[in-house]
Amino acid sequence: MSTVKYRGEAFSELISAIEPENKTNITGYTGTLAAITLASLAARKGVTLFVTGTVERAKEVFRLVSVWMEPNSRRLICMLPERESIYDQTAIDSDIMASRLSALAADKHEGALIIAPAFVLMERFFDPPKWINSCFDVSTNDMISREELVEKLIKSGYKRVNVVEERATFAVRGSLLDVFPPDLEYPVRLDFFGDDLDSIKKFSIETQRTFDKCQHVSVVPVNEYVATEDELLGITSRIEAEILKQDERRSNLLSRKLEHFMMSPDTLDFKELKPFVEKGYGFIWEYWKDCRIIIEESEQCFLGLEETTKKIENLYKQLGDMTPLMPPRHYYHDYRRLEELLSERGITNFSRFGEKEDAIFKDIELLPPPTDESRESLVKDLKHLVDNDWAVVLVIDSENRFNNLKGLLGERKIKIHSSARPFGAAYGSVLFLRGYATHGFKDYKRKLAIFTEGDIYLSADKEVRKRRHSGRQNIVQIEQMVPGDIVVHADHGIAEFRGIQTMTAGGNTREYMLLQYAGTDKLYVPTDQVHKVTKYIGNEGYIPKIHSLNSKTWILQKTKISKNVEAIAKELLELYAKRIANVGYAFAPDDDLQRQMEERFQQVRVWRGSWRRRGTVQSPAVVRPLFLEPRERI
Repeated sequence: MSTVKYRGEAFSELISAIEPENKTNITGYTGTLAAITLASLAARKGVTLFVTGTVERAKEVFRLVSVWMEPNSRRLICMLPERESIYDQTAIDSDIMASRLSALAADKHEGALIIAPAFVLMERFFDPPKWINSCFDVSTNDMISREELVEKLIKSGYKRVNVVEERATFAVRGSLLDVFPPDLEYPVRLDFFGDDLDSIKKFSIETQRTFDKCQHVSVVPVNEYVATEDELLGITSRIEAEILKQDERRSNLLSRKLEHFMMSPDTLDFKELKPFVEKGYGFIWEYWKDCRIIIEESEQCFLGLEETTKKIENLYKQLGDMTPLMPPRHYYHDYRRLEELLSERGITNFSRFGEKEDAIFKDIELLPPPTDESRESLVKDLKHLVDNDWAVVLVIDSENRFNNLKGLLGERKIKIHSSARPFGAAYGSVLFLRGYATHGFKDYKRKLAIFTEGDIYLSADKEVRKRRHSGRQNIVQIEQMVPGDIVVHADHGIAEFRGIQTMTAGGNTREYMLLQYAGTDKLYVPTDQVHKVTKYIGNEGYIPKIHSLNSKTWILQKTKISKNVEAIAKELLELYAKRIANVGYAFAPDDDLQRQMEERFQQVRVWRGSWRRRGTVQSPAVVRPLFLEPRERI
């Protein structure tokens, strides 16, 4: 009697053989095999922190592993630094901040695989247990009043608004409470019946309509710190005393940071100013219970941290009185102490090189580079594998190639099946997956074959090349600006555009827009965030006042405009409501005299473009009206 095989069996057998959770050294794993191994760890309970050498490598690993995750899975997170260093004054990507908060709260979702560059290990954190204890869950049928929940949200840093359109905000309307936790993709709507929470649903920002029911929602603090009013006042007092000790330039810069901190303190304000009172002694892994740490090429990672430390120290010396902040040691852990702690704690080394385990790799063959542009050899190979009851997966990034290959296999009568699960490969069939992958393989023991785009095509697709360079389209628009032009940044207000600069930090080279604000204030905006910068449009000849960074002026202006827009919207609503409420006048139907008069008019057909008109013809006695009718064929 033959054994019945099920979908995903080949992958289950492969992952069981690898047993990544029980290894202290994972060596020889590369390309797709490495991605599958990491994806299997993401499915395990608890948090696994996978550390890469650089930011770019972390992004690449995240893309590779994403292919093998369930749709809309929250068990894979890429946690990046907010900026190149604490002294970097570039604008911050809100998506990066949201991902960081999601990573810190990973234990609330029963764990995840968190991919982060080694630089994140050096960051000093403030009291991780306190932050975790500030997270709370809200479930349907909970006995909790709206007022109590509103108070909790305000303490967690959420801002009350009229309509929820951005993360970290909430709104109250009748029995409804809308809230948008910063680590969620969609906001949620809580519907109360008295003090009972009747339902929780996700809703769309664009339409404000609900679509999915939830049993519970986890609410995390808006910032990476939790502080009482007394703590914030203590920081304020310390900075005020520090301002008196500094020279004029540093005193002014520190005063501006304090002004912003007192008005609306955020994560970066706290990270910059809290070390004036005390350093943060927390490490990233302290946010998760029983966290497993895997470091890719650990020796190279630690060497990279040493180099990064020297670069930041040199940057601090070069800035001199241009920065009011403390020396690097107040913001980052010593890399030598970090290495000692990790060695004592125990880590798993992950390497693309090194000795390969015979028990696994003796049956696995990496695919050779493609040689046939016609795809005939691929079709023959796939047909042979399917006929011999192999489970085959094709991972294609390009949409054009994805559709073309699907059509080609359909024409050649090669069996294809669909699955919502990336590990849902079936024996005797081909499964197509959209996504980025490298270096496929054949596993002869488990009869599993995975082909990637690079294993099939000789060159990159035009579509992929276009996507890689799409980020430069914004640069073309920027180059239409001339240094000296006045621009407006969505978060920081009016500035002067000074041109494009290329800078290297942390081993990464990027292009930035340089914006000059009042005094010595400068802001470097990455070119992938130029959507926040627009050219100033005003009355001809009028020169606007340049704002200061972190001043109240721009925020007050935006608040005033927002209120004005609301007032105008209210007036329009009232106006159109009155128009709708007014009773219109209905004219009586045409009588016999009216119809007799119309019949006396002569009708002359003339051409007018693509329409045939009954034109206006004048005579001494009468002027005849103009009518339209559809063009008729002649």
